[in-house]
Amino acid sequence: MTIDRDLLSRYTLTTWGYKQGEMVGLMIHLGVRLGIYQALDGAGPVTSGDLAAATGLHERWLREWLRSQAAAELLLTTDGELAFRLSHPRYVVTKRYEALVEGVPSEHTLALLRDGVRLEDGQTAPAAAELLTVEDGRARVRIEIHE
Repeated sequence: MTIDRDLLSRYTLTTWGYKQGEMVGLMIHLGVRLGIYQALDGAGPVTSGDLAAATGLHERWLREWLRSQAAAELLLTTDGELAFRLSHPRYVVTKRYEALVEGVPSEHTLALLRDGVRLEDGQTAPAAAELLTVEDGRARVRIEIHE
């Protein structure tokens, strides 16, 4: 059986996009369940410290939550330095994702991610890809990208 590398790359990119969407969806879910969006509603510009005081949640966790929301472009940030560092390729920002996927990715599939995926505009940087657990035909994987 011959593997069509272009088709596999497109499939991998599409799947990766779904996984990123899952992480964004999880952060939105947490924002709703923990009352973060409610605390933001009508508050104007806030810091993670402001949100910690309003919600009773840990400031460090809220800072990371706010950064994830800004990186997903769901919230705007007035922290110009943060926005620049998150988006500019010169600053290689590591993004770590864990996802529960149907089936179990083979070592070959994980190796493709580790080698980088070829896209229309060039090759992605290598990613760290790790199989964490397998249960009931589903796998938990961790992927780190540095772009």
